Amino acid sequence: MLNGLLKKPWPSLIWTGLIFFLLTVRTDNIQSVPLLGFRHLDKVVHVFLFGVLFLLWARFLAGKTALRRTHLLGMFMGVTAYGIGMEFYQDLFTTRAFEWADILADTAGAALGMLYIGIKNKPL
Repeated sequence: MLNGLLKKPWPSLIWTGLIFFLLTVRTDNIQSVPLLGFRHLDKVVHVFLFGVLFLLWARFLAGKTALRRTHLLGMFMGVTAYGIGMEFYQDLFTTRAFEWADILADTAGAALGMLYIGIKNKPL
């Protein structure tokens, strides 16, 4: 059942929307307190969010066609562009700031997703 659901666009679209929500919600009242001594937990969250985003879209596309390197590269560029776009959106339309480190974390998440598929080396 889960395998069939992941072949539909809804999980990918919902995750994309969740990222939009999480990256645009006001954080004025949240104190920057290190969790368990880890100062940059938000970057780990970015890597996770965008890695899962890549994997969900890859799974959806794999349900439609055989994944090729060009598909993976296109998805990598798309997920990275979404992360870059979100940083500009945050800067222009929210109380949050543009951060290059977030873009690097988003790109790292997409790269890890692509690497996972490359290592797995079989159809999703």
